[in-house]
Amino acid sequence: MSASSSLRPGRIAGELRLLGWKGAVLRIAFEVRRRLGIDACLKPPQKFSVRRYLRICGSMPADAGEYMHAWRSTRPAFAISGAKDARPVMNSLLSQEDKETICQRALALRQGRFEQFSHNVEQYDGVDWYLDPESGTVWPSQHSSRILLSAGAFGDIKLVWEIGRFAWAPGLVRAWLLDNDQGHIDLLFELIDDFAAKNPLYTGPQWVSEQEVAIRVLMLIFIEEVLAEESMLSPSRLQRLHALIELHGRYLAGNLGFAEFSIRNNHLIHGAVGLYAVGHALSWHPESGQWCRRAEAILREATQEQWYDDGGYVQPSHNYHRSAWHGMLWARSIALARGDTALSDAIKFRAGASHDFFLAQTDLHTGMLPNWGPNDGALIGIWTACDYSDYRPLLQSLACLAGNPLPFPSGPWDEELLWFFGKESLQLSRLFREQYGQFSFSDQGLHVLRPSSARFGVLRCGSVRSRYGQQADQLHVDLWDEGINLALDAGSYNYNKNLEIHNWFRGTSGHNTVIVDEQDQMVPYRTFKYLRWVKAKARICEIEGQSQGFIGVHHGYTRLNGCWGHARLLCEASGYWVIIDRLWALRPTGRDASFRLHWQLAPGEVQLNGNAAVLDSKGRRFFLTSLCNLSGHELSLSIGREEPSGFDGWHSRYYNYREPVPAINVVAKSSNECWFASAYGSSIAAIEFDDQNTYLRLNEATLISLDILHSQAPKMLEELMN
Repeated sequence: MSASSSLRPGRIAGELRLLGWKGAVLRIAFEVRRRLGIDACLKPPQKFSVRRYLRICGSMPADAGEYMHAWRSTRPAFAISGAKDARPVMNSLLSQEDKETICQRALALRQGRFEQFSHNVEQYDGVDWYLDPESGTVWPSQHSSRILLSAGAFGDIKLVWEIGRFAWAPGLVRAWLLDNDQGHIDLLFELIDDFAAKNPLYTGPQWVSEQEVAIRVLMLIFIEEVLAEESMLSPSRLQRLHALIELHGRYLAGNLGFAEFSIRNNHLIHGAVGLYAVGHALSWHPESGQWCRRAEAILREATQEQWYDDGGYVQPSHNYHRSAWHGMLWARSIALARGDTALSDAIKFRAGASHDFFLAQTDLHTGMLPNWGPNDGALIGIWTACDYSDYRPLLQSLACLAGNPLPFPSGPWDEELLWFFGKESLQLSRLFREQYGQFSFSDQGLHVLRPSSARFGVLRCGSVRSRYGQQADQLHVDLWDEGINLALDAGSYNYNKNLEIHNWFRGTSGHNTVIVDEQDQMVPYRTFKYLRWVKAKARICEIEGQSQGFIGVHHGYTRLNGCWGHARLLCEASGYWVIIDRLWALRPTGRDASFRLHWQLAPGEVQLNGNAAVLDSKGRRFFLTSLCNLSGHELSLSIGREEPSGFDGWHSRYYNYREPVPAINVVAKSSNECWFASAYGSSIAAIEFDDQNTYLRLNEATLISLDILHSQAPKMLEELMN
């Protein structure tokens, strides 16, 4: 069922119930204002003007030289390292290869080659802030409140927003710190001036989203702070920079209201942090105090309501969770400078649990986590030489913030510490902790089994708790082995290009689980939402004759004909990952349902050998054996399949980029019950069910009892349905 066909009155009513009465009223008012042109009248466009800024901030001298002197004499402090401290640390911390890469990327910007979403490179023949560089589509220069009303005619607005975020700006500053080429800074201010001249306030796509505006202004303030004592920041450049920052502050002050009530996630955090940063940076502005007080209150509330006690986050996504923490690193630096201990302490309080949450799911060879949840390429400022997928910079920052030893040795991931905690933070004690055992993050719905630090599996199982960034991914399993993501999450690819493809990536078919009757576990509705939220629960279990594992159950398919339950067991036995699925009809109708066990494997070469798939990836060989207890089941392989009726075998680690990967499917039919078993290891496994499905035999000598799937799974499902 596609989201495009779901705009029926009953589903709209369901959406309004999810918003709550206050959020629903505000959403309706928001839609009325923008569709009737009320916002366009109340918020008229304004051209960039230094004179207007100086009139507003009458306490600051109009003369550029005097303005610079007054600012340097009394400028508000941030905890962002300046050039004097950063240059020697970067030169000692980074490898020669990393330094050359940073400088080459800066030189590429002079040729119009901009990196998007930390991966794709797009060529601009002269920067155009309204251009989709992929399609060549130019977005309209109409009032920003009306832009999204016609978004379908122009494509994916994120492809236009990306250059307007200024995430490339720290790269130019860092390149200058490394090679002292003033051309990098000249280009930086040429682009800032070009943006200011061609993007009047409330005109065009770059003033549509409070989050995008906030990210951009944080990058502008980063530039100001690093260059504060440098001659490249001339008096006239400083005035123009502050005039542009002030425009961003006015936009955020006037447009945070909707997010305060209806988008209480990282959008609100970034919007509030942006307003906080502007209010602090322009302390002489007549509205500075009001802006800061409002932002402080929002951010304190966010620390209380957006994080779970287990360290998880209100948006079910590692990428969005990281993004929220980067916003909070900025908030902390401002709070410390302002003496706001209530906010800085509230941020610190959440850091330890999130650090442990991330670390339990981190591949220690690469710093990567499972590609879980929506992944839109958001990285708030590129200020390390690490890959976008590497979470070690954030893990170091969270450890420092929580007052814990740093978990990793010195490396390029320490650059984030430099920028947000100062050069002294690099001297903190370091302690590597072996990660093994069972870790259950029940609030977030993620359960980790680590036989060793190098090998781990993650079971996704937990009731949907918020409407932000949902995916129909219950009982998905991610498997990792020494830097190889053996069984992987497809990711997100692109939110706006093609609805059917987007629904595959976020839907059940894009995950390593079992699909019943080719239906999602929830009913897709709009780009980021589902209706009929799934309930699920998991627990650590003792498996007779084996070590501990996890059992998980969800109720998403009880809405289908037959009222189907799905339970999954994840364990490690004799060096193999073993995954066993039971599907059973609570109200059999006599009609066969179809079941498809789906696995997406690491990029590599795959061959089928009976019930086994042989994977060669990164110089190593692995074997996935999968079978069903029913006769007539079929095993098939898909790699990068494009057909609408069978889109499969795709992986997207970076937004707007996808690569083909092997996908294994085992298909069966039953009107009553179906069992699947999979064994994944470095040698081929012989597996079989006994006639009564009471145990699974693994390589003759190992028996895995299935009693828990018979006795406990129905009880767990009944608890969910009551």
